[in-house]
Amino acid sequence: MAQSTNNLNVLIPERPRYLYFVLHASSRARPSACGGFYAADTWTIPQNPAHLQQLILNHANWACRVPSCFISTIGTCNFDHAWNWAMQRDAPVSVFEINTWCIHPQQMILKGCDFTPNCFDSEYLLLHTINGYAIRRRFLAKNVPRPITVVGK
Repeated sequence: MAQSTNNLNVLIPERPRYLYFVLHASSRARPSACGGFYAADTWTIPQNPAHLQQLILNHANWACRVPSCFISTIGTCNFDHAWNWAMQRDAPVSVFEINTWCIHPQQMILKGCDFTPNCFDSEYLLLHTINGYAIRRRFLAKNVPRPITVVGK
């Protein structure tokens, strides 16, 4: 019998009150019809802890182009970190505040740094989706793309 991945989920009392999702021009997550977001891969389900570990390693490796079943978010105490990270991304960029009390108790939320040092201490991974009803606010960080500089002309 395969070992369960359910015991690796962040327990409800341990979840931050809010998570922040940064949507930018290179984001692989895509908007859903209900106002939320889908991960690039919504079909893959972690089968066991080793499979889950590999999926997270792929997700955290920016050079890996395999579509991820996770959406990265940043924990409550780090809105400034989310904002600063957003300001370094290509426009358009928005930061979404997610109310974790509105996330279904069975939705998998993992603390990234528990699986790999390539994730920030404040990074939480949501499996497959962020539901629209959990999004509390949207902050528009940038809406103008960076200017293209032509060198040597």
